[in-house]
Amino acid sequence: MGNLLAVCVHSAGIQDRRCARLLMIRLYAMFAALSVIWTDGGYSGVLVEWAKNMFNWNLTIVKRTDAVRGKFLSYCLADASFTRNLLGV
Repeated sequence: MGNLLAVCVHSAGIQDRRCARLLMIRLYAMFAALSVIWTDGGYSGVLVEWAKNMFNWNLTIVKRTDAVRGKFLSYCLADASFTRNLLGV
């Protein structure tokens, strides 16, 4: 089970990957002791090295499989509903 530690809300015209650095800076300010961050494949690439160099974090990419795709989708929908309720949208 993962716990929501920080949220970054932005327009749909901005890719999540661009806001990830800002979100990680916020996370580090609140939870500097973090060492492992799990994320999906959308955040792979340069961001993994940046997180390691900047905060000494191990950014672990969790690959989705067909077996868990439905569960991930329902989580994303529930997460989006929670965010809308939290923001009063």
